[in-house]
Amino acid sequence: MNRVRRPPLQHPLAHLFERAVTSLGAALHPDTIRHYRGTVRNFLTYLGTEHPKVRRLDQLSRDPHILGWLAHLRSQTPPLAIGSCINLLIHLRGVFTELAWTQQQPHLDHLLRPTTSLASRIACRAL
Repeated sequence: MNRVRRPPLQHPLAHLFERAVTSLGAALHPDTIRHYRGTVRNFLTYLGTEHPKVRRLDQLSRDPHILGWLAHLRSQTPPLAIGSCINLLIHLRGVFTELAWTQQQPHLDHLLRPTTSLASRIACRAL
């Protein structure tokens, strides 16, 4: 199957995210790597459109950048299925974990992790 080649993403953080995906992809199937790249493209496109002043990793925060992206995903018409959103979150979390390690930016590893209070509320609802 021929895939559409997209032009390179024009964002100041694109090269760092691409290196993180390449590092993660060393042991992954090419289709999985493609999904990671699509997630990064989606996130950085949102970031460039909605938060153009973010040009460095240390400027990223959970609110408004991550939570805004999640709201953006759910506001699409038709909205993404919950499973699709979860896959995007898992991929972006992996990229942030890799960036936290390689770029010595530990705060990135916590941007997509629920707070303790949120985790406990979710656990209580499941009971």
